[in-house]
Amino acid sequence: SRMDKQAHAAALIHQAKADALAAAQARRSLSNLPLKIQKTNDTVALEQQRASVLRARLGEAHRSARRSEEAVARAQSKAQADEDAAAEVRRRQVDEEESRRRRIKVPC
Repeated sequence: SRMDKQAHAAALIHQAKADALAAAQARRSLSNLPLKIQKTNDTVALEQQRASVLRARLGEAHRSARRSEEAVARAQSKAQADEDAAAEVRRRQVDEEESRRRRIKVPC
């Protein structure tokens, strides 16, 4: 019937308009895609650069810590050597004192 044909035609027009709107939205999304990809690539590059800087800082921190540990080991070694030298000086003084006492005790 004529009414059915009109209703069918109206439905087809409505669907065609909806399809045209969806196609326009898809085109806009696709046209924005290169910009989104570029932003993502820029973000990735920036994060890679930050990671590189952090790796360099971490490496320097490790080297600094190793230098500090080496300096502490040298200081401990020097302190031990100084302590040993002081003990040797005290031993000599004690030996000299005992030697003096023995010489005094020996009857002439």
